Amino acid sequence: MVLLRKTITYFFSLVILFCLYLFLIFHEFIAYWLACLLIALCLMHFLVIGTKQAPKNALIFFLLSLFFLISSVSFLTLLENYNLKIFLIFLITLILFFYWQLLIIFFHWPSEYQPFSLTEFGHYILIISWFFLTTTAFAWAVFLDIVIWLVALFLTLFFVAVEAWGLWLHQKTQEHYGRFFLISIILFFQFTIILTILPVSYFAKGFIMTVLAYLWLTLTTNDTVDKREQRNFVKKIIFSLIIVLIILATGRWF
Repeated sequence: MVLLRKTITYFFSLVILFCLYLFLIFHEFIAYWLACLLIALCLMHFLVIGTKQAPKNALIFFLLSLFFLISSVSFLTLLENYNLKIFLIFLITLILFFYWQLLIIFFHWPSEYQPFSLTEFGHYILIISWFFLTTTAFAWAVFLDIVIWLVALFLTLFFVAVEAWGLWLHQKTQEHYGRFFLISIILFFQFTIILTILPVSYFAKGFIMTVLAYLWLTLTTNDTVDKREQRNFVKKIIFSLIIVLIILATGRWF
């Protein structure tokens, strides 16, 4: 049965790849390809996880892949280079394929499951999805001339969901949820307003928001407080600040 489930993931990965390519070349039928993507994703999770698993866990894992797929498709609309779009389509499909493989092993082949592999992979899916989403939001805010506070509210609410996913993946208690939510709401709301005003490209803004999200999720999901972990986190902050400064210094200002 495990072998059959793994074989199914190959088939549905090709279906996702095909639908994404059709989405790329046939713009007049976008709604149809999006519907096909959603149906394929639903069927894939139903067949991979099965009906005997906890419905709550199955739903959360499905929403994570749905969030990744929707943010990826929205990011595709911003790209102009055809080769880059093709590369991104293959990357999206590959990430979903490995995610499904991990779900199969986690639910149906626990003896082969490597501890924390699904947690870490899901964490990186959240980070990538957040980059796609924030970049798209900043871009459409410029194109549609959306008011600043509305963009900030939209991204802040989505980050609360991302943070909740991250804490759930790392199996944190309800105490952790309440401790950081209010601070993250204030922090990301203000930071989004600053970035919206900043006259740099939306790709740079999305990257900076992703760096901030990565550091915040690393802080909130880390239980250890020893000196070694503190030094590692400080190094991550310094490295991230250097990367952000390089992006701002080399990026195009309007």
